[in-house]
Amino acid sequence: MTYHEKTKTVLRGPPQTWLTEGDSVTLSCEVKGSTTGWRFHWYKTASYRPELTYIIHENRGYSIELVSDSIRGAGGSYTLSPAALRHTGVYVCRAERGEPAYHTEFSQLQPLWVTGLSPQASLVVHPKENQHFTHESLSLSCEGSGNSTGWTLRWLSNRMLREMCPTDWRSETGFSCSISSASPSDSGVYWCQSECGEQSNPVNITVHNGDVILESPVHPVTEGDPLTLRCRYRYQPSNISADFYKDGTLLQTSTTGEMTIPAVSKSHEGLYKCRNPERGESPESWVTVKVSAPHSGLFLLVIVGLVVGLVIIFGFIIILLLIHRFKKPNGMGTQTTQSSVSPSSGQKQESTIHGSTQDQSQPTGSDGAQSEGILLQAGITDDVYETISTQHPLQHASASNEEECNDMRLKTMEYKYEWNSSDRF
Repeated sequence: MTYHEKTKTVLRGPPQTWLTEGDSVTLSCEVKGSTTGWRFHWYKTASYRPELTYIIHENRGYSIELVSDSIRGAGGSYTLSPAALRHTGVYVCRAERGEPAYHTEFSQLQPLWVTGLSPQASLVVHPKENQHFTHESLSLSCEGSGNSTGWTLRWLSNRMLREMCPTDWRSETGFSCSISSASPSDSGVYWCQSECGEQSNPVNITVHNGDVILESPVHPVTEGDPLTLRCRYRYQPSNISADFYKDGTLLQTSTTGEMTIPAVSKSHEGLYKCRNPERGESPESWVTVKVSAPHSGLFLLVIVGLVVGLVIIFGFIIILLLIHRFKKPNGMGTQTTQSSVSPSSGQKQESTIHGSTQDQSQPTGSDGAQSEGILLQAGITDDVYETISTQHPLQHASASNEEECNDMRLKTMEYKYEWNSSDRF
């Protein structure tokens, strides 16, 4: 087959170019009049660099670079799943086949704008509107968060992708740009990008030369919050009666020039405009609705699971502690006191046991060993502590009858009396 002119490719994208982070989107590339043997390559517009490919499309110049995961488009389709902020940009494709490779023309441009749920930076627009009248002042600035630095204002105008303030704008520190008298050439999609490639949400700025604009939120509206749209007239009175449209369909007519949705949902996301039969029609603006808690159901289940797990663990620990407590001698609080006569001194000694631990006040050395020996001979073990604790605190484990127990009690009382009497002097 002889090629007398470049074969054309067609890029087909989604009907809606504004996406939300997490969405899935597929772009397809087709070669007119041929379907087999083609290898496809995908490109994305980028800031000018000498080594990049430069294309002309509809009398506008663009620098493009091969996307890093272009291999995913080898079959003629390129899928972004899930879509992320870094995917914001304008895409083109072309095909090749044969050896040496024959290349088709580049396709038309396909923009994709992705709105993030928690972007690392924010593009601040003043006044806080998407649409502006010509000759009005306008300022844009980047406010970054996190660890990223070097935020730069980027914008895709009708001419090309830029990495600087638009022509005739004043550059300030911040990074910010401002102009005292905006013109339609300043229209475009703006966003902030860091040196690390992190991006803010894109904002579509329209500078309108007509007499009617739509005032709508610059940034996404949270699901459940109210949404207010206003139809603004360039001259007095500023608000005029208007018809409000969403995706080309009439929603309602307002005599005050204002429309409010009390609680927005994802279904309210779309392109809005307003129209006055006498004054004119506004451009369209995209309104993004983000969910307040994307994983609220899962989060609730996790919290409930953690609480139940903690309750079970604490209950198990308490049961173990109670079992351990009842196995301790005399409930850890009952004292068992015994008296004995030291063979060497002929004096009475008292041995007090707190649970299984001997009191520090008992005699040490040979006397302490003698007392310990008496306890061992008496057969006091952990197995009999529960029996001891249910009887009188002074009852000996080896006492066979009440008479021996009473005799031990009397001896102990005499010893305590002598000890307390000597303590007074």
